Amino acid sequence: MLIAVALWSFDLNPFSSEITVYSVFCGKDTGEEGKCINLPSITYRVSPDRQEVAYWTDTGSPATLTSCTVRDKKNWECWYKDRGGRLSMADGTFHEEVLKNIPGKDTFDSVRYVPKWKWWAVKIGIHTDG
Repeated sequence: MLIAVALWSFDLNPFSSEITVYSVFCGKDTGEEGKCINLPSITYRVSPDRQEVAYWTDTGSPATLTSCTVRDKKNWECWYKDRGGRLSMADGTFHEEVLKNIPGKDTFDSVRYVPKWKWWAVKIGIHTDG
């Protein structure tokens, strides 16, 4: 049972090519200073053979990133089509980098990537500061 909880908590299925990223939005735009709200989780499925990454949310349609360098599900990098930014996973830690000065870029600064347990804690209201 303990092993199952650990596998769920940290998304540690070694037989899957998928990894899920959990994020929260924190800041003054949430209505309460310092309070965070959940954003939809995003699941990424990597394909080292095709050097691409497919992704989707629970409510959205799947899309594919093709300007990618993929080693495995915990180590990959994909560029935006316009090369204005990139998404990457390094040793299982997700990063999003916006390189161009685009309207609303400061919104990205209010997004925090958190562990699954913290995302659920924010969702059910027992943890509010991301």
